[in-house]
Amino acid sequence: CGLIYGWFWWRDQQQIARIEELRQMDIARDKKWNQKLATAIAGENLATFSGQTSGVSDVAISIDGKYIASVANDNSTKVWRLNDGILLQPPYFDYSSALLTVAISPDDKILAHGSLNKINFYNFLTGEPRTAVPTIDAHLDWITSIVFSKDGKYIFSASNDKSVKMWDANDGSLKQTFAGHNGAVMTIAISSDGRFLVSGSADSSVRVWNTNDGTVKHILKGQESILTSVVISADGKIVSSGGENGKTLFWDNATGKVISSMMISSNGITSQTISSDNAEMIYGSSDGEVVLWNLSVANSQPTRWKLHQGSVTSVAISGNNTMIISAGGDGDNKVIVTKYK
Repeated sequence: CGLIYGWFWWRDQQQIARIEELRQMDIARDKKWNQKLATAIAGENLATFSGQTSGVSDVAISIDGKYIASVANDNSTKVWRLNDGILLQPPYFDYSSALLTVAISPDDKILAHGSLNKINFYNFLTGEPRTAVPTIDAHLDWITSIVFSKDGKYIFSASNDKSVKMWDANDGSLKQTFAGHNGAVMTIAISSDGRFLVSGSADSSVRVWNTNDGTVKHILKGQESILTSVVISADGKIVSSGGENGKTLFWDNATGKVISSMMISSNGITSQTISSDNAEMIYGSSDGEVVLWNLSVANSQPTRWKLHQGSVTSVAISGNNTMIISAGGDGDNKVIVTKYK
C-alpha cells in the first residue's frame, strides 16, 4: 500500500511541477511580448502569420489580447498565440466551403464561424465542437458576418438571404429576425449596450434596428454603393459605414442625419473598426492599405500603411488599443499584427 501511495504521490508531484513549469514559460513569453509592444513604434510590424493557403477572409482577437483567430477561402480556421507566434493545433474541422466570418465570445471561451448557412461553435482553445448546441442551421443562404453581443448572451448573423438574425448564444434559440433589406446583408455591428444592431447591405443602405423588438430605427442612405462595413461607436451615438466606392459616411444615431463623409480609398473600403475611445477609425482597403483617420482632430488627413499585397479583407483592434490586426485576401494570404498606440 505504501509503495502504491508513494508512486501516486510522485506522479502527482511531477504533474504539479510540469504545470508550474508551463506557467512560468507563459509568463516569460508574455514578458518578452509586452516588452516588444512597449518599445515598438506606431506602424511597426509585430508579427506575420502565413499558415493559410488561400485568401484570409476574416480575423478576430481575443479579449485578453493573447490569441488571434482567422478563417480563409481554403476552408480553414486557425488560432495563433501572439506571444510566441505558435499555431495552435486543435481540430476546428475544415469544411468543404470557404469560411467568411469568425467571432470570439467576450469571455474568450467560444469561437464561432459561419460555414455556408450554419453557425458552428467550438471551445476556443481546444477546438472541440461545443457539447451543447454545436451548430445552428441559421439561414437560407451564405452567412456573411457574425458578431457576439458584448455580454456574450447573443450572437447575430447576417446572410445573403437579405436577413439578420439574433440567436441565444447558449441554447441556439432564435430571438429575433431583422428583415427589410432588398439585397444581401454584407456586414453587421452591435452597440455596446446591445440596444442597437447596425446592418449594411448590397442594396446600398444602412439600417439601424432596435434589438428588443426588431423594428427599424433608421434607414440610412447616401453610400451609393454596396456596403462592406459598418461600425457603431462605443457610446452608441455615431454610426459609420464603408462601401465598395471607397467612401465612408458618419451619421448621428439620434437623428439619422449625415455628420460627415470622406473618400478613404479609390479602390474601395473592405472593412473597418473603431478604437475603444472613439478617437480613430481604422479601415481596410482593396489596395492593401490599412488607413487610420483621427476623428478627434478637425480636418485631419488619413494615415496610410501599405501592409498587404492585394486586398485587406478584415481589420480588428485589440481591446487596449495597442495592436491592429489585418488580413490579406487572395494572393497575400497573411495575417499581420501592427503596433497601433
